[in-house]
Amino acid sequence: HPERGLLLPDEFILPAKQLGLLSPMGYWAMNRLCQDINAMDQLNLAPLRISLNVAHEQFVAPNFVTKIESILATNKVSGSRFEFELAETDVIESLSVIATDMQQLEQRGIRFSLDDFGTGFSSLPQLQRLPITTLKLDKSHVQKVVNDQDSA
Repeated sequence: HPERGLLLPDEFILPAKQLGLLSPMGYWAMNRLCQDINAMDQLNLAPLRISLNVAHEQFVAPNFVTKIESILATNKVSGSRFEFELAETDVIESLSVIATDMQQLEQRGIRFSLDDFGTGFSSLPQLQRLPITTLKLDKSHVQKVVNDQDSA
């Protein structure tokens, strides 16, 4: 920020959501990351897979897959360079809507992780229907393990 410096996500996500800016910000971030990937490739740096949080509003939009494909094609970047992080509660809320999109994007090499796992009420059989490669435990569960050996 020009006046406040680096802003942490907790400082701008809620206002951006209230203003309907999460989707445009998400597409901007994806495009910028593609540009950064191309710059790293020009420097012959080792290829990285970059994780990107995807807002629920963005993922359930009817043209989400098309926009992602367009950004990848425009920048000539493989989907395999990305892992999209989705919140567990958002996935459970929209399971039937997002399953097909997740499968289409997986075919383009994009991986998926389930963020904040353990905060919702998902079941493993539900999750097995989705191309999720990583489960990220909610910090409350990790803290329990640190503080209580019986929780480990």
